[in-house]
Parts: sequence; C-alpha cells; structure tokens
Amino acid sequence: MKTLIDTVIEAKPKRQNKEQKTILFSLILHNDSENTFDHVMSCLSEYCEHTDIQAEQCALTAHLAGKCIIKIGPLEKLKEIREALVENNLTVEIL
Repeated sequence: MKTLIDTVIEAKPKRQNKEQKTILFSLILHNDSENTFDHVMSCLSEYCEHTDIQAEQCALTAHLAGKCIIKIGPLEKLKEIREALVENNLTVEIL
C-alpha cells in the first residue's frame, strides 16, 4: 500500500511557462520526553541552520503543541537533515 509520501515522491513536478517548479516538503519535529531543550536547540542550530531564537521557538512550540515545522525545502535536502536529527535521537518526519 502506497503512503502519501510515496505518492508525492513519485509525482513529477509540473511545468509552467517552461520553468520547472520545485515541490517543497515540511520537516516536522515531534515532542518527546527524552531530549533536553538544550540538545534540541543545539541540533536545530547545527543541522537546520536556525538562529538561537529560532531554535528556542521551535523547541518550545514542539513542547507545547506536540510538533513544529522546523524546515521547508526540497525532499533531498530535508532527507539529509532528517537523518542527522534522527542520529541525534530527535523524532522528526517529512510531509
């Protein structure tokens, strides 16, 4: 059974005015009870290139709301970031 992600990955970008559009995806951080705010903020700064304020806001949003969009971009770039964050024990997904 195909998931929504599989379907989107297989879809080809549509052309408009002879320019190819890039499909953008969201990298979502989920709250967990294992990581400290400092660890999450450090990872967001290092791998997502967030400023200290952005990292703090995203960590707090994930803590309070349960999740937070931390990066938007092309799928291949987000896959690299997701791998690094998962290696650092963060819970993230691409949508």
